[in-house]
Amino acid sequence: MSEAPDFVHLRTRSHYSLLSAPVEIDGLVDAAAADGQKAIALTDNGNLFGAVEFYKACKGKSVKAVLGITAFVAGRTMQEASGADNPTHDLTLLATDNEGFDNLRRLTSQAWLQGFHYRPRMDLDAIARHKQGLVCLTGSIAGQIAQSIQQGDGLGAKNYAGKLLDIFGKENLFFEVAETGAEVQRKVTEGKKRLSQMLDIPCVATNDVHYLKPEDWLAQDIMLCIRNGKTVADQDRFRMSSRELFLKSRAQMAASFSGW
Repeated sequence: MSEAPDFVHLRTRSHYSLLSAPVEIDGLVDAAAADGQKAIALTDNGNLFGAVEFYKACKGKSVKAVLGITAFVAGRTMQEASGADNPTHDLTLLATDNEGFDNLRRLTSQAWLQGFHYRPRMDLDAIARHKQGLVCLTGSIAGQIAQSIQQGDGLGAKNYAGKLLDIFGKENLFFEVAETGAEVQRKVTEGKKRLSQMLDIPCVATNDVHYLKPEDWLAQDIMLCIRNGKTVADQDRFRMSSRELFLKSRAQMAASFSGW
């Protein structure tokens, strides 16, 4: 059997994403190192609380640490409350150097102190002011582009991609795609692949990691119930669209994207 190709997880959560992920940072880094992954990113929800702990854990395992966040972005402005006319979507922001990490710190501080409404939000204007040293991935199925694709609004998806392109340029923008077995994810990934070809913007494979092992989906599901004040038996409660949001191995990611 041939050696699995290199792969770097660029969208992962830890327990610092409160009641969203049951993952300890040491366990996350240990699992990546055990699979021979040479680098891994930490992109907790709207915060950098685990950045130093993550960096030290990676250094101890000789794994390159990529520092980032899952950013909550206000549709219009973070100065106003979120709502139907100012929805919140996500983007993945990754620091490429010290200036980028400084800008992530500034953005997260503004999001908590100026933009908080249910979540710590930033907006595209703030991101544009602090874009140096950052790479942007276009977000999960909860991202603006993904939402437009789900609604059949191809023009809206293209226009938003154009806004991100104006901010980051082609060198620092990537369509974030995943293969998790969920029908909604398949539709979004196909739509992003078409936009990638149309706009000549590369795709990058992620897995929206929330837990380490396949069976850990249950622990995360219980966390979501606690967060939302629901019981496991509640048929109308929020559920994740997939049970494959674990830290897949290099071989598993290669198999997921074998058709690419």
